[in-house]
Amino acid sequence: MNYLMPYPGVEAEYDLLVVDTEFTRLPMEKEAVWSWAEHCRLLAVAIVPLAQSEKPDHFYATRKISKAILSICNPFVRETVIPSMGASVATVAFDDEANLQPSLKSYLATRRRSTGKPPLLAVDWIGDAYLLRPLFEDEPAWLLLDRVPQIEFALDAGWPAERTRHNALHDAEVIRAAFATTLGWSNASD
Repeated sequence: MNYLMPYPGVEAEYDLLVVDTEFTRLPMEKEAVWSWAEHCRLLAVAIVPLAQSEKPDHFYATRKISKAILSICNPFVRETVIPSMGASVATVAFDDEANLQPSLKSYLATRRRSTGKPPLLAVDWIGDAYLLRPLFEDEPAWLLLDRVPQIEFALDAGWPAERTRHNALHDAEVIRAAFATTLGWSNASD
């Protein structure tokens, strides 16, 4: 996987897209993230561009929740994450990752035509990248935003009251606003 760390001017070279996911469970103690991603299922994915001037402005896909999916979700996911997924209207509903792949590919291709820049998918946790990696034929570059103080604060004590936690779209929007602050941007906040 091609990972970049934030650097000045990164947003001038790439269409910087903030990504967040929801999934059936967290990694177990001592479980490698790559192994977790192979055995976990994606429940939702949201992508929001840092610069909101180009269209489409966001992507939010949610899995249709079946009994089979519920059976592999841990209690926290069943009680907290799944109910929060409906706090935003999904642009795509999918049954499995194979059904999600064409919509994700189309969104990224449309963004690339609109911006003229290659996508750079920014994640605050490497697990998001590992979970999404199998969905890409031509893997995009990834920007790792872990340990960025503004993002850590926004996702904890600075969480906006009008947002729903554990909703991938709301999480991505909060991360975007915090990252925009680190870049000195003001147009990326909601």
